[in-house]
Amino acid sequence: MTLMTDALPFADQPVLITGASAGIGFACAQTLAREGARHLILTARNSERLAAAKERLLAEADLQVDTLVCDHSQRADLDALLTQLDTLGWPGALIANVGVNPVHEYGPKKLHSLSFEQIQAAVTTNITHT
Repeated sequence: MTLMTDALPFADQPVLITGASAGIGFACAQTLAREGARHLILTARNSERLAAAKERLLAEADLQVDTLVCDHSQRADLDALLTQLDTLGWPGALIANVGVNPVHEYGPKKLHSLSFEQIQAAVTTNITHT
């Protein structure tokens, strides 16, 4: 994926990407790094996956990468994130990528048997927590 601009208008500002340890969030981080972003702030729930994502990005590009473990469903984690942004710098851009996909966990042939609570949890995560 290549961005449609010659230069990122926010290249000198941090970019916050939530849900960035894998999948779409990590792909966005890779693209921004290739396109000239100088400072990425990545959040996710899993510290090991965040560390691996940071390591891969630093191997591919010369930039600053900060990682913050954050469960966006937890108020305390969100408060800590806001406090940390005071130190790291407020983002010039945000990719709100927090989300879950029940197909990944249960498979496409089992979606019809998800409980109301499982569906509600996915909707809450994908809409409210983002």
